[in-house]
Amino acid sequence: MALLRRSLFLLVSFLLVAACQRGGSRPDAASFARRLPDGARVHELAFADLAGDGVDDALIAATATVAGEAQLVAFVFVGERGGRYTPSLRRRLRGDEWLPVQVGRPGDGPPAAVFAARGGSTAALSYIVVQQRGRAPQVTLENAGLLVGRVRFVPEGLLESHGDTDRLFRWTDAGWQPEDLGYQYVPPLPAGTEKIEYWVDAVRGPMTHAPRTLQLRVGQHLFLLRADRGPPGRVTLVGAPATYAMGQDGLIALRQPGQFEIHIEGPAYSGRTLAIAVRVVR
Repeated sequence: MALLRRSLFLLVSFLLVAACQRGGSRPDAASFARRLPDGARVHELAFADLAGDGVDDALIAATATVAGEAQLVAFVFVGERGGRYTPSLRRRLRGDEWLPVQVGRPGDGPPAAVFAARGGSTAALSYIVVQQRGRAPQVTLENAGLLVGRVRFVPEGLLESHGDTDRLFRWTDAGWQPEDLGYQYVPPLPAGTEKIEYWVDAVRGPMTHAPRTLQLRVGQHLFLLRADRGPPGRVTLVGAPATYAMGQDGLIALRQPGQFEIHIEGPAYSGRTLAIAVRVVR
């Protein structure tokens, strides 16, 4: 059942993305820019059928200047049969750098679009979720100021990450319902993945039973799993970036021979750091 659910999730996500990429005679970014406030620039234009009526809506991540200040503003134009687009939603996000617009379906809920941005000296994450509610698109979920933050669709709903802690939002008839996980969210892991479990002690900082030095092979994967709840920590990879690639779900793919270190910092980045050396061989 879990495998079937994940397969359906991937199929629905593919269809929604395909809908965003359909061509035709739809207006381009320059056409929409002329309908935005003076001086606004379109960073990204995507299309998705939020209402489920077979007509795509336009999702626009833009930069507008208000009182001499550059602001990130999300716009939604509702698509109508005949090729018309009517402005329906406008919402400012905190930040100075847009992230790609995401479109997906949270479980059995209506399609959703996520506008996300980073900003400030800490590159904190801000995001909004837009869905069709009633007769118009509305913001159904939002958050801001997430240090080392990420947000993405998963088969169960929407996953919000704050450092090395996760919070899952499930869609219900009443809207989004948060669920604090007892540990980090674990995506499907390829066979042979090396999983490193760790926890953070309030006094001694990050700890693990795993070896502090690992030797793995090209083609293997690593996954770091925080096995407790508490204030968020931070995970960074240091050295030889060509050796590895970290996906959005936290899965680390080992690409070529080399060496790097995994640094796990405790809450508030207090200087208590767990270091694990990784050597990658053929």
